[in-house]
Amino acid sequence: MTPDVYPGYAQAMVANCLIPAYYCFAGYDGLNEYVMDTMAANGTILFFHFEPDIFHFDNVGKFARVAFPPTDPERVALSRGVFGVWGYGMPTQNPVDVDFPDATLMKTFPAFLDDDEHLHQLLTRFQITARRMTTLLGNYSVHRRNKAVTNPVFTTACQWVQTNFRTWSAWIDTLPLCTIHLHMNYTIAEVNNGTARRVTFQWIRPDPDNASLPYVCEGGMLELPRPLFSSKSAKWLKNNFAQWNDWLATPPPCDRSHYSYSIHACDQESRRQVSFFWVVPGDGESRECLGGISLPPMTSVSCDYVPTSSSVDSAFQGITILSCIIFSLLLICGIVIVVFREKAVVKRSQWPLLVLIVIGGMILCVDIILGAYQSTDMICGSLLILDSLSFSMIFVAILVKCLRVYLVFNNKAMKKITVSLWKMLKLYSLIVTIDIGIVVVGLLVDYPNATIFTTPATEFDGDVDHVTCKSTGLVFSALSLFWKILIVGTGLYFAFLIRHADSDFQETKWIVASAVVMVVGGIVMIPLMYMTMSTALSFTLRSLVLLFGMADGFVQVLVIAFMVMPKLWRLGKIKSTSAKTPAVKNSEQLSSDAIHVEDKTTGKIGRSQMCPDTTPGMKCRNGCSKNTHCITAEGQGKPCLLVGMMTPAQDPGYFEALLTNSKIPAMFCFAGYAGLNQYVVDTMRQNKSIVFYHFEPDVFHTDKKGLFTRITFPRANSTATTSNVNLVSTDFPASPLMKYYSDTMVHNPTLLNFLTNFALTPLDMTNLLASYDTLQNDPTVADPLFATACRWVQQNSRTWRGWIERLPLCTLEKHLKVTITDSFDNMTTPVNTSQIDFRTISFAWFNPNPDNATEPYLCDGGIITVPPPLKTSRSVEWLMENADEWPLWMHTKPPCQRLHYNYTIGPCTPDSTRPVTFFWRLPGRVNGSTECTGGIALPGNLVVECDYIPVASPVYESITMLTCIVIMFLVVCGILVVAFRKRSVVKRAQWPLLLLIVVGGILMCVYIILTGGEPTDVLCAARPILASLAFSVTFTAIFVKSLRVYLLFLAGENRKKIKVTLWKMIKLYLVIVVIDTGVVVIGLLADFPHPAISIAAAKTFDGTVDHYTCHSSTFIFKAMTIFFKTLVLIAGSYVAFLIRNADADFQESMWILASSVVVVVGAMILTPVAYFMDLDASSIFAIVSGVVLFCTVRCCVMTDIIH
Repeated sequence: MTPDVYPGYAQAMVANCLIPAYYCFAGYDGLNEYVMDTMAANGTILFFHFEPDIFHFDNVGKFARVAFPPTDPERVALSRGVFGVWGYGMPTQNPVDVDFPDATLMKTFPAFLDDDEHLHQLLTRFQITARRMTTLLGNYSVHRRNKAVTNPVFTTACQWVQTNFRTWSAWIDTLPLCTIHLHMNYTIAEVNNGTARRVTFQWIRPDPDNASLPYVCEGGMLELPRPLFSSKSAKWLKNNFAQWNDWLATPPPCDRSHYSYSIHACDQESRRQVSFFWVVPGDGESRECLGGISLPPMTSVSCDYVPTSSSVDSAFQGITILSCIIFSLLLICGIVIVVFREKAVVKRSQWPLLVLIVIGGMILCVDIILGAYQSTDMICGSLLILDSLSFSMIFVAILVKCLRVYLVFNNKAMKKITVSLWKMLKLYSLIVTIDIGIVVVGLLVDYPNATIFTTPATEFDGDVDHVTCKSTGLVFSALSLFWKILIVGTGLYFAFLIRHADSDFQETKWIVASAVVMVVGGIVMIPLMYMTMSTALSFTLRSLVLLFGMADGFVQVLVIAFMVMPKLWRLGKIKSTSAKTPAVKNSEQLSSDAIHVEDKTTGKIGRSQMCPDTTPGMKCRNGCSKNTHCITAEGQGKPCLLVGMMTPAQDPGYFEALLTNSKIPAMFCFAGYAGLNQYVVDTMRQNKSIVFYHFEPDVFHTDKKGLFTRITFPRANSTATTSNVNLVSTDFPASPLMKYYSDTMVHNPTLLNFLTNFALTPLDMTNLLASYDTLQNDPTVADPLFATACRWVQQNSRTWRGWIERLPLCTLEKHLKVTITDSFDNMTTPVNTSQIDFRTISFAWFNPNPDNATEPYLCDGGIITVPPPLKTSRSVEWLMENADEWPLWMHTKPPCQRLHYNYTIGPCTPDSTRPVTFFWRLPGRVNGSTECTGGIALPGNLVVECDYIPVASPVYESITMLTCIVIMFLVVCGILVVAFRKRSVVKRAQWPLLLLIVVGGILMCVYIILTGGEPTDVLCAARPILASLAFSVTFTAIFVKSLRVYLLFLAGENRKKIKVTLWKMIKLYLVIVVIDTGVVVIGLLADFPHPAISIAAAKTFDGTVDHYTCHSSTFIFKAMTIFFKTLVLIAGSYVAFLIRNADADFQESMWILASSVVVVVGAMILTPVAYFMDLDASSIFAIVSGVVLFCTVRCCVMTDIIH
């Protein structure tokens, strides 16, 4: 054919056989054509060709193969693959002189087919023998000559596949069992208006002829499951396949998740019916579950309101009728009061106030009726206004009546005092306006919209929706309640004072009784609001308490006893029974009490623990068993053949049955592997003989090579050795060397491929055992097993290299272990940072080379060296989530961004600023960052304002010095007041109050000093107490002075002398100061303003700033104290205004007015500075201190120094 086909072999073989020849090369087709032409011309020719080949099948019987000397592997190996190196016609240098060796059929396929696991498995197992190839080529020759066959290659292959199923079926893996997870797709669709899901199934690869059948699996689930209906969410179904997969065969037991419920609207009995239904309903039962719990019966829950369309005997109807009756009675009473207003008894009772009480009662009746309705935005707002208005109109009227009685009758001189009704009405209007104003402002700022929320039901397992009036905060509700408590407390106080008023004024005891009724009603209402009861019952009791208060009051004194109640805020709620077989040591050391079988000629061998008397299927006694022929022989006085055995578990019963069926009387004694070996050796040393069971290849035979002779029994027969009855009478069948490995190896493709290809021939095993026997007797070898295996691997690389696949390219994802650790660097940085935290990404091979840990062991090429550690400021979480991004940084640094630098904010400096220093998270040795390049630059350093003024600040020091001067000034004033307290001008100015004003000023100065410095628990508590106490002590004294002047000089129209003792004023003073300070103290106890750090966005750079301030969780108590101070301030200013033109002899009045004005103006300046203006701490401290000191000095100058 051509010179490159077995180059030089045929030529050298012919030449070395001394055959004169010359060789002509014509190629495959040319040679074939020349041979056919020669045969057609009836000629002869010697030619080189291969077989099997189609050329021979097209010309069967026409050629005879020329036989040369038989092939010899040693002679074949001498071939040099050349001919004619010395030139044309010259002797050859190639010594080969034997026939061609048999060449096995080779498989050749592209390397990329290894990427397909199944195709690679097929190609690995694919094997065509020479005989099969001969058959294929013969069939192909036939089909090629058949003109009816259009594709002879395909037809030949198809015919072979059809007729050789047993052959090719072993090349491919059996189809896996059909499962939903691997072979089906499922679709989840919403049904029942989205309340349930339907899961339908389709084959991923259906049979092309029948889509309902699978194509790439067999067995298991051969049919598509029926659609599955479930109430679980689509997300749950996608994430919990393993759980609902079991439901296809057995539906789950019914539980709470399989049914739902609907809550109907309120019925006439003030109940809401609850009906239950299956989420996926079937014919009276659920389609998605079976058994378990049953569907609950219908039940009901209470309504949140009293339905208006209820039956006649309902709570709403009864209360409405009663309210209307009382409303009518109140209307009649009002008419009667107006008609008889000039009557003395009515006129003396201040009939306009009585009318206001009646109107308040009528509003209360309307409020009671509206309270039954379902909450809406309008109802929510109306109820707040009506509640507050009815309370104010009723109880403020009582308060004013008590105050008027007190002013008129409660004076020891019993002088006639005129307190006009108009003045009382003005006071009445002021108190009511404040109360209603708080409510209206609260509605405008934080309207209590009707809000739906859910709470766990007590009647069934589920939630109930409720509608209630809800606002975002409690500030205005707390202010309104606080104001009403002040009114009630004041009213009760004055009612208590007038309990013994002049008997001519018969109304006083009824006023006191009415006030007491209202307090008792409030006490009763509080537990009613929080008790668990039906809506109708709660509505009835509440209404009756309110109506009782009105009725009781009118029966007694025609006034209403009513206390408004705050809203009830309801807040919605988891074979190791290993028989302890005695450890078999190398020498099979037996216990001293083991039972042995003594044979007269053979010695000791049987071990009872190797074959106990209770061994299943064996009749052992003292470790030995006898067959029936042995028992018969012993009965005849004949001996039995002693057979040494290992354990009954090895080829159980086979050898025993073989001897028994061969009619050999034998006794089988079991001694274990080591015991048998030792007994055989001991017997041989005594020059005795023994028959024993053993297996080979085994190191025992290698160690005792040539010392044993295998007893040959009749040749093994497959039928005889596989009989169900133990009638075997032939020798053991030849057992191939088997491979055993754990199922877990299947999950490692590389290891599995190695185990599949791993194969040792009997010759290999014989050589291994011989080597092991040699090495284990060598005292210099510590581990003969390892040494044997290692030597074999070293000497047989060509064998084992075919067992392993080519190593893959080394990649970061598959071959490198990534470790992320938090690290700290103490190097000196440009910003003098002593410690910088960062993450270090270090790399290591999962399987390093045992001789060099820096090199890989299971891969080759790609990343061949361990990358150096990578430092980054990114968080561990980010690195874990972005494992595809940061590996690029090993080659190219990312551009610098905001996250690559950080900053530190230092403590406050004397100039009330905090330095902000920027630095790279991973700074370089000179400048810049080591983890990024380019991008943004590092910002310059700057400062931010402090949250407080440090005590080392010049501003603080200046203000403190000034404050100390003021304190000394105030102390001098206090000394002067005490020193000249007996002078008439000082005495008349109520010197104890002047002294309290000085004390208040000193407290205010102390407050200013404590305003500076870093917040602490002590300062956070002292500041509000001092501020409140300083204001109260100072301004309340001014207020009380003004009030005393007013009562002495302007309260009576006839200018009669009225005695208002200083002690009474001091008592009033103490009440006001205690209330104000008490609110602050209670606020501190309930919600202490601990120093706390809050984080806010910085205004001057990209970042956040920590703020250290005194922080409380609610504004309620602060709002209360501000509200109370506002009331005191307004009242004091008002009274000071009234006395502006007091008697000229009392020259203090205008200074009192001026002091009040100064305090009001100061408050107006400080409010926007404290709450609305964005100023630095130094500016705020300076402004606040300046204003406070100015007001303090002015007040003291005007009230003390003037005197």
